[in-house]
Amino acid sequence: MSSLAMQKPLNSKMVISKSGIEHISKDEGFSAIPYNDIAGNCTVGVGNAKDVLAFANKGDYQKVEIEMNRFVYITEKGKDGKPSRKKFSNGLANRRKRETVPFQIQP
Repeated sequence: MSSLAMQKPLNSKMVISKSGIEHISKDEGFSAIPYNDIAGNCTVGVGNAKDVLAFANKGDYQKVEIEMNRFVYITEKGKDGKPSRKKFSNGLANRRKRETVPFQIQP
């Protein structure tokens, strides 16, 4: 766990700021035109984290960290174009380590 202690937000709901969107866009990138991601899935815009944001809004920071760390796999497609298997992504795992730091509560 990080030594960074998380404080309860002053407002009742957390919202993402312009600088937060810019930060996410650096990792995610942005495309107004659909493209295939590294797993071959059609993607458009910037990443989505609605479930994680819901936990953050409730102040359940441990669930935020757990939920974010679930998303370290890509789904590969078979020759038929259908999802075939999940594959661990070192890049996503490293990114999640950076992203979860603010939600790690000091014991």
